[in-house]
Amino acid sequence: MNDPIRAQLAEIAQEILEDAAFVFAEPAEVEPPGDGAIFVSRIHVAGQGSGSVLLAVEPAVAREIAANLLALDPADPEAAAKSADAVGEVLNMISGALSVRCSPPGLPMRFSTPVTEVLDGASVRLIDLESRGSMLTTDLGARIWTAMLPGPVSASLEPRA
Repeated sequence: MNDPIRAQLAEIAQEILEDAAFVFAEPAEVEPPGDGAIFVSRIHVAGQGSGSVLLAVEPAVAREIAANLLALDPADPEAAAKSADAVGEVLNMISGALSVRCSPPGLPMRFSTPVTEVLDGASVRLIDLESRGSMLTTDLGARIWTAMLPGPVSASLEPRA
């Protein structure tokens, strides 16, 4: 990924997470996810080029995002039930801000609706976030990954040759 776009995406994600979801995180060296569950949300982007914007978060972050967006206690079972939708909504906000900051005048970006899945860490490692993405860590040590990937949404999780 283009390093300026990678940096811009990480900066936007940090701002949106703080301003909209009250999740405070700082940039960190990218590490691969472990073997546990990861909430992965993707939006297909079409415009001057095409690709996918990705947001991947550990379950504790997904639950915190849902609780804060819905004004719930993080221990409320509804926060867990709404975690995937909340991660998708935050990615939607991130993608909109990315469009405003990065679209050339007269060449708007078009976005699909977010697709959010809970994947195992091994599946997420196929994306190769270490070379394609950026990472943030929360004050509690939970990890958040962002990436702009080439190609359609469905190709984002296929193993690279």
